[in-house]
Amino acid sequence: MQKLIKLEEHFYIIDDSEIKKRDWVIDNNELRFAVENFPATNWCKKITHSTQPLENVIKISLSDVEEVVYGYNLLKMAENFSGKDAGSWQCPISYEIGFKAHQELVKDKLFTIEDIQLAFNRGANFAHMPYPKNVEYEKKYKNSLLPKTEWGITIDENNKITLI
Repeated sequence: MQKLIKLEEHFYIIDDSEIKKRDWVIDNNELRFAVENFPATNWCKKITHSTQPLENVIKISLSDVEEVVYGYNLLKMAENFSGKDAGSWQCPISYEIGFKAHQELVKDKLFTIEDIQLAFNRGANFAHMPYPKNVEYEKKYKNSLLPKTEWGITIDENNKITLI
């Protein structure tokens, strides 16, 4: 099965195929270059596609991956916005710069007010659960609120990614 994962600002498609010398791999969530042949493991997978240019790895478009994962394509949004200001070649660039600046400013704001209220209400319920179960439930709930960094996918011969 192929998976799409995000490490820092790049996306990688990994799978369980055999790893050969000089392949790029994700090993314990770190990008590495294989120095020998070995089978894929639970913690080490072969990279088949990447938004980061890597030798012998198929390059995929960051905009296309973001569109699949986040539901928007920054380049298309900038082009649509620039149509409102016909004749300005700077408009798409300004839009992209502003959008990325906004993402940087809000990257630490992971939760909405509704998320916090729901967490507060769920927390009140933890007091009524027996000890090991409440800790397990709390951990599972907290992890469900964190941004995803891994998705199950399929990819066709034209490198079109679909979430599964």
